[in-house]
Amino acid sequence: MLVIQTKAQDSEPIQIINGKFYKYDIRLNMKTLKDIVKPMPLAYQEVKSGASRRTWGGILFWSGDIIAVTAVAGLIAGNEEMFESSGDALKAIGFGIALAIPGSLLSRSGSKRLVNGIGLYNSSLKSDPSLQGTSLNIGLTNNGIGLTIRF
Repeated sequence: MLVIQTKAQDSEPIQIINGKFYKYDIRLNMKTLKDIVKPMPLAYQEVKSGASRRTWGGILFWSGDIIAVTAVAGLIAGNEEMFESSGDALKAIGFGIALAIPGSLLSRSGSKRLVNGIGLYNSSLKSDPSLQGTSLNIGLTNNGIGLTIRF
């Protein structure tokens, strides 16, 4: 099928499927996502802030997780070289949990901001009259060649 469009090509909304971002059925990485929403300042600010929060939240969460799991494994294995006493191990577990909880909350906050930014971008596409262009579709049908013109 041959499709010719004017201005309406960029009216495709960004879809969120399982926490991943798609446009035209192509998965978008964070840099591409920021580039797409950049012309819309409010959406861009939300996406930029959400990406940053999600990244830092992930770093905090996984750092805390690694510290806590390592401490628990050291306690179970009875690794005396790791900690001078079991109190040190418990401190390490507490520290790991203290990092993981805010990291998880920060990551969740970032994800909500990303979804909000994409919602702002998608809603502005629907309301922008300059993006409502014309299209000409030519394709094969059961009865021969089909022609669709939209204004």
